[in-house]
Amino acid sequence: MLDRWKRVRARWAIGLLVFAALFLLGFLDATYLAGPLHFGRHGGLFAQWSFVIGVGALIAAVCMVATRRRPVLAVLAGLGTVVALHLVDLVTGAHLEWNTVFGYSPTIGIRFVGEGNMTFAQLSAAAVLFAGILAWQLPTKRGVRIAVALLAVTVIVMGAPFWGNDFGARCRPRRGSRSSPGCCSAHELRWRRSGCSSGCWSPPVWSWARSICCGPRTSAPT
Repeated sequence: MLDRWKRVRARWAIGLLVFAALFLLGFLDATYLAGPLHFGRHGGLFAQWSFVIGVGALIAAVCMVATRRRPVLAVLAGLGTVVALHLVDLVTGAHLEWNTVFGYSPTIGIRFVGEGNMTFAQLSAAAVLFAGILAWQLPTKRGVRIAVALLAVTVIVMGAPFWGNDFGARCRPRRGSRSSPGCCSAHELRWRRSGCSSGCWSPPVWSWARSICCGPRTSAPT
């Protein structure tokens, strides 16, 4: 949208919005990277926030510099960091899931191996957006094949018992997998199609935002 927003002539405003979007993606990555450092025992809350904010800003800056501050390519790079981080982590044992902000523990998420619900949301959303933008920027058969292959690899890694071990990931993506090749092969991004896509993603996004703002529900003692 920012790439086609010709009415905004102030490049600094576009750059600021893109940096903010990339910082949010880098912030999510940083929460997982902070897990192995165990800030709860070394440094405390201030050290953890400093690390997360610093790494998030660093990822955003690297994405902008590497893409020469091109908005669409910068966002594509930021989404790529989310996808690459989680795919590599799941294949290598899901060590970044353990006792992290969006991961799980024996008392939160009640999982011991594989992929958590928050990671599923981040990885699936980032993979779908990355594939769509890639097919849009590279509107060839090769680009579409790469986009569809990325979605297929993501579903396999999330659902494989020896990697993601997420049974829901094997069922839920199938609903949209049939239309993924057709959406990736579209050469024009229409407002109606983008509105339908936003409507599909709105319920889980608002549910996630509510859980973060309101906190977990507490049950009455028995």
